[in-house]
Amino acid sequence: MFFGSEFLDIVIGLIMVYLLLSLLVSSLNELIMSVFTSKRGEVLYTAIRTMLSDDFNPKQSKKKQDKQDKSAKTVDPDKADLGVQFYQHPLIVKFARNKQNSSEDEKHNRPSYLNKANFSKILIDILDDPEAINRDFTQLAERIKAQVPEGPTRTSLLTFVREAQGDVDKLDKLLQQWYDDMMERASGWYKRHVQKVLLILGFVTSVAIDADTFSIADKLANDPEAREKIVQLANTYISSQTKKDTVVQGIPAAGTT
Repeated sequence: MFFGSEFLDIVIGLIMVYLLLSLLVSSLNELIMSVFTSKRGEVLYTAIRTMLSDDFNPKQSKKKQDKQDKSAKTVDPDKADLGVQFYQHPLIVKFARNKQNSSEDEKHNRPSYLNKANFSKILIDILDDPEAINRDFTQLAERIKAQVPEGPTRTSLLTFVREAQGDVDKLDKLLQQWYDDMMERASGWYKRHVQKVLLILGFVTSVAIDADTFSIADKLANDPEAREKIVQLANTYISSQTKKDTVVQGIPAAGTT
């Protein structure tokens, strides 16, 4: 055998079994997150609303959030909460998961990803004078004061405008960095949620297929054919991963030249 001993083959077999289980659980988690719960879109929404809406409370119930959002949309768009305006922007609507079905629950339609360049573009488009040909930073600051209530969001935006010193590219970079900083926090929120889901899925899957380490080890110890097959599977997996690594590094895999 490739690994040279029965005991080592059993260990490799156990590792392979639990590797396959982990891949299964990860796939189930991805399916649940993307199809059934739209969790990525929810986390992105919470992060952006936290940035742009001082009165937004991410810890309040989803029902209260939805009610607050609906009431905010009934006012004049130019006077609406900045976070609400952001999600009403045409680019966000364009990135929606299901643009064809406007009757679908809106929170399941929210985009699950938004790059920092588009975040900056949308925010500046909302705050800037749509009829202005050249950006006037003094006018931009006045528009921020007029549109955004006093609070951390207004202070942050005015700080960025002041630090940019009339440089459009610098303002763009400052807004993008602000977004990146928040996305780091949002990534932590998402990871903690995923860990909880993975723990539950792992437990349920283990119980469902009776993944008992001692039983699996006993099976491998007493069934040479099963042990040989699982070791062959491990060899195949290792070979495939090695080929992937060499291709990524730009080095042809063994036997391909």
